[in-house]
Amino acid sequence: MLAVLFTAACGGAGDGITTPTPDPNRPGAPVTLESPAADVSLTAVGASSLISIVAKDARGIVVPNPTVSWSSVDITVADVSGSGASAVVTARAPGRTIVRARVGVLVQDFSITVVGARGIALTPSVAAIRAGDRLTLTPVLDADSGARVDVRYTTEQPNIVSVGPTGEVTGIAPGS
Repeated sequence: MLAVLFTAACGGAGDGITTPTPDPNRPGAPVTLESPAADVSLTAVGASSLISIVAKDARGIVVPNPTVSWSSVDITVADVSGSGASAVVTARAPGRTIVRARVGVLVQDFSITVVGARGIALTPSVAAIRAGDRLTLTPVLDADSGARVDVRYTTEQPNIVSVGPTGEVTGIAPGS
């Protein structure tokens, strides 16, 4: 009698239990992550860039709306905020870091480079100028190649000298 129960419990071809056939158009669990651009260069502190991933199942079908966890290895260089398949990376300081997208155990890394300026000097660094005379200041930048640098000229003594947007200084009155 035990053998009969065992056979009945194991079932057979005519047991009425069927395994559902997967829908060929419905994606399965993600098995790969892809990105259109894994290297991102930000040209100034405060600059940002949109990054994204595409999750695909074992058949290569895109998995819509994956649950993605975004993180930055070094948030002092660049931080990241996002949900779903897209995120925004924002430059915080010159340097390099990795931004990581994680879907379950799958990981897609983005190499982030923030270029910037370390310093600026003006030539000439010291000058004497008389009322009515003009002198042009030239900026000398210590900056990474590709860094976006905006130079703006101002004076602390507008009653003694004026300075234009291109660095042209005009003497107005005696003083220092």
